[in-house]
Amino acid sequence: MKRSALLMGLVVWSAAILATGTIFAQQPGKKEDAAISETKKPPVSRLPDLTIDNIYLTKDCRVAVVIKNLGPGIVPDEVWTVHTPKSAGVYLYKNGTGWGGGPIWNFDPAKHLKTPGGTATYVSKLKVSGIQGIKAVVDLWKVVTEENEGNNNLELKLTCEAQTGPCCIAGKYKGISVDDPACPVGPESAKFTLILQQTNCGSGVLGDVLDPATGTITAKLKATVIPGPGNCCTLVGRLKGMKGTEDADCLHEIKATLCKNALGKWYATDGTYHDLSGSCCSGTFKIEQE
Repeated sequence: MKRSALLMGLVVWSAAILATGTIFAQQPGKKEDAAISETKKPPVSRLPDLTIDNIYLTKDCRVAVVIKNLGPGIVPDEVWTVHTPKSAGVYLYKNGTGWGGGPIWNFDPAKHLKTPGGTATYVSKLKVSGIQGIKAVVDLWKVVTEENEGNNNLELKLTCEAQTGPCCIAGKYKGISVDDPACPVGPESAKFTLILQQTNCGSGVLGDVLDPATGTITAKLKATVIPGPGNCCTLVGRLKGMKGTEDADCLHEIKATLCKNALGKWYATDGTYHDLSGSCCSGTFKIEQE
């Protein structure tokens, strides 16, 4: 009788241990399931961020607006494929009164704004006379879901002055650069876009160098333009690479003679850039106004 009771106790005790062991054996499986479940979670979506980078006047005093996608996400294709009265674009106000604007699909057909860092310029038909307040808003109807909806507008006072001087070179240029054969990192040839800004056709010139494929600003120009030789103008300045681009550490001294072709467009065939940083290339370039 005692032996039977002892045997029964051992059976119960063994069953308890086996049950406990079964529970422990199941724990790693649950952790693995949790890990697998974690890996199956969808990635966090990255949103674009459209902003007004600048507002300026063209040489005939029309309002131009520079738009930029600050990222980190891309602008959806629907911005270019879906055309409605409320398509994402730029809307302008003149002295507080709405004027109108243009859709992104119209002024950025190459989709420069699609990728982070990309820029596009909307040149409107709105003309400024004297001093007027101009406000620009991108994506007024909030068609694009953005990383930051609070930086979609910019307001400036713009002044239209009489055009003076023979060197009114402001505008958009297409260009090509060729590094010297002695370039320490290997000579290259590259296409670029140059946008020059100038107040009242004066001697001071500011410019942006862009990658034509992405619209990303790769360098900033600060220069001076003076008449001569002949009916041409000489442009001299310095070009500084932008942070986050392969030209970030570059500082160049540039020089070019700009002349007008038969269509009244500026061009230069003798442009040079000389490396001042010691880590980039020198070379030559050509530009032609679009």
